[in-house]
Amino acid sequence: MVSVRAPDWREGLAASLRAGVNALPGGSRGVVVFLGDMPLVPPSAAGLLIAALENGAIGAEMRFSGRPAHPVAFGRALFDDLRSLKGDRGGRHLLSDHDKTVRVETLDAGAVFDIDHVEDMARLEPWP
Repeated sequence: MVSVRAPDWREGLAASLRAGVNALPGGSRGVVVFLGDMPLVPPSAAGLLIAALENGAIGAEMRFSGRPAHPVAFGRALFDDLRSLKGDRGGRHLLSDHDKTVRVETLDAGAVFDIDHVEDMARLEPWP
């Protein structure tokens, strides 16, 4: 694992995505993005999204009950678009712009469990 710093982190999520994509090795064919404030996202989801990229998808995203979930994956064709993101906005909108995006439904609620406030930590208790 490599640690990457985003010196312009105050800009928001886009700064972190740019830093991550810029740190990828030159031959990278894709990237799977996990968010640090979503500790219960199933790690096995990465394999499903990578398989979609390997089968020709431009990107892939998890869905839970028909709604966007995490993680998300971006193929190499979207790297320049990710590098041009600005502000506190992620790259999910890039996936909705393409018909070659694969959506993978999950039954694991960890794919949508988000910690934004200290109080949210208390909700971890009932989770496995």
